[in-house]
Amino acid sequence: EVVAAIIGVETRYGAVTGRRRVLDSLVTLSLEYPRRSKFFLAQLKEFLTLSHSGTVNPLETKGSYAGAIGIPQFMPTSYQHYAIDFDGDGYINLVDSSVDAIGSVAHYLKHHGWRVKEPIVKRLSDSEGERIRDYATGSFTVDVPVMALVEEGISPLRDRFQGDKVGIVRLEHDGYDTFRVAYPNFFVLTRYNRSHNYAMTVFELAEKIQND
Repeated sequence: EVVAAIIGVETRYGAVTGRRRVLDSLVTLSLEYPRRSKFFLAQLKEFLTLSHSGTVNPLETKGSYAGAIGIPQFMPTSYQHYAIDFDGDGYINLVDSSVDAIGSVAHYLKHHGWRVKEPIVKRLSDSEGERIRDYATGSFTVDVPVMALVEEGISPLRDRFQGDKVGIVRLEHDGYDTFRVAYPNFFVLTRYNRSHNYAMTVFELAEKIQND
């Protein structure tokens, strides 16, 4: 359900993969976006490597405005390092093969530390949120000792999580702050997109997919 949710958020399950030619996007961003030119130049280099190997056609491959490719919207460096031939046809194809896309997203999550059967997020009541407001995590990693939550009377789901640190995520809902306990798996999701809101969106969609 998490893999399905990521693909759903990224491209509406492959329906919207981008209309811009990836080569054009990466050349433009590497030359005209000084703040991140180093990043996009590296992506351009990897895209040309993928082109040279025959994995993508540089003149036809289309993607997002930032150069993300295919059903899972992998940037070229992710395509190079984490894309896999999951359908066993001898060719890695994230543009047309939903099976390769599914396997590649799972491979990406596993590589970045996904822990099977561990929780992602625990919702807190308003009163619990107020008690741990000052612990809110501003980064993209666990940084709050579990014992600090225990001392505040908040259960960290010890039957499912045995780690010693979690994160506390502040989210805005209807104009006011809400708080969630975020486990390591939550921050693995932020490796796909550096945003707490993104990870929460994926979690909530995955939850809905699982329950449906």
